Amino acid sequence: MVGSYDLYKLYFRVGDLNASLQTLIDADHYRIKHHVKWHAYLVASAFPEVYLALAEEATGTSRTGFLRKAKGALKKSLRWAKVRGSILPEALRLQGVYDWLTGKQPSAQKHWQRSLAHAENMGMRHEVAMTHLEIGRRLGDQSHLRQAEAIFAEIGAEFDLAETRRLLPPLEEKKEA
Repeated sequence: MVGSYDLYKLYFRVGDLNASLQTLIDADHYRIKHHVKWHAYLVASAFPEVYLALAEEATGTSRTGFLRKAKGALKKSLRWAKVRGSILPEALRLQGVYDWLTGKQPSAQKHWQRSLAHAENMGMRHEVAMTHLEIGRRLGDQSHLRQAEAIFAEIGAEFDLAETRRLLPPLEEKKEA
């Protein structure tokens, strides 16, 4: 199960969303077939991220379908967060993404602020940075991107640092124009 989680994340990070989703589906089927409960929350908490990314790339009925699946997966993830509090900041961040994609920007910002607060209280620096990255990306807010950049640099999260820095130059160019 943990290996499947790592594989899903690898596929996700390199942009192969279909392989990422298939890895999660296979892991979930294995978990159900063999009555595996250990780390099931990891797989359950991963589905929303993939469905949201797929929805963002899709159009029409495909987009609607992925958003519907994301909504259901988010409900499960938030239920798991009651048992495994460590996934709450990510679940709130992803709920914010869902809200953003469905046109509920004030609700999205509220969820992101809650994500930041919980992640900071738990000392989850990477998740704090991921939420700053999400806010910065969605709002075009350079201060949030700079906060994400500083944390990623501090904790040595090179992949996320590179992604954040990739987003910064276009914002700087807009500011200078």
